[in-house]
Amino acid sequence: MSLSLHQIIAFYAKALAADAAIAAWGNDHYGRPPQVRHGLNPKNLPKEDECPAVILHPEAADTGVNVEVHQHVFVCGLLLHDRGVTETDGVLTLDGLTRLDELGALVDAVFENASLHVVPDGREEQFSHVTQYFPVFMQYNFIKIALTNWIGGDNIL
Repeated sequence: MSLSLHQIIAFYAKALAADAAIAAWGNDHYGRPPQVRHGLNPKNLPKEDECPAVILHPEAADTGVNVEVHQHVFVCGLLLHDRGVTETDGVLTLDGLTRLDELGALVDAVFENASLHVVPDGREEQFSHVTQYFPVFMQYNFIKIALTNWIGGDNIL
């Protein structure tokens, strides 16, 4: 028995929503903590007043009774609306790009520190892609989790 992709996403969503550093970052830069969403409706993306947002969305799973290591892939999307521009040494930088880096580092720290307790395999890989449509900034992190298939019904969350 192993965790489902839904259970894994729910675990990390709860950890992200409870993280004090992420909340403080959001309050400092946008006057509110990031909204954490479990699932994505592409026809109803977070509006400007609902950002920043962290969206966890299932992508794929390779599981089964005869699979020794279950592979789970989900997307952790970061979405910002930011019109700020900072000039440093004659270079104009869109603040949204800087903020994506900051929020991404905080989210990474949650993934590194949040533990599924008895599962030693943890996170294996991450691939990032950043897009911008000023004033909208998005970063998509494809996260792959490998969990050993175990026998038993204990709730490890």
